[in-house]
Amino acid sequence: MDNGAFIMHRCLGATTDINEEASRAVTKLKAIITQRFVLQGCEVDVDCDCRFCFFFEKGTEQVSDIPSGEWRARYVRHWYEKDKLIFLNPKNVPDLDEESLAKYPPGYR
Repeated sequence: MDNGAFIMHRCLGATTDINEEASRAVTKLKAIITQRFVLQGCEVDVDCDCRFCFFFEKGTEQVSDIPSGEWRARYVRHWYEKDKLIFLNPKNVPDLDEESLAKYPPGYR
């Protein structure tokens, strides 16, 4: 942000499955990451729809690196589902190279 970057994370909702008797839990979070920048002289926002999945583990005698009874995040995984370019001025649109875009998966084009 010191260099002028504008990045915002918006969380849309989370679900958590916890069984108090178990030693593991999963949290799923849907989010949108927005970044504003200038592309070929056009000011744009890029919105990335994504999902974060957090895997937690509870300390037990078998899990020696986590204090017994405490929950800790063990692993985080995220998926980017779809990116969108939103032009701040719809009259000012960059020229996007279809051949270059074709190299990427559909959600990233």
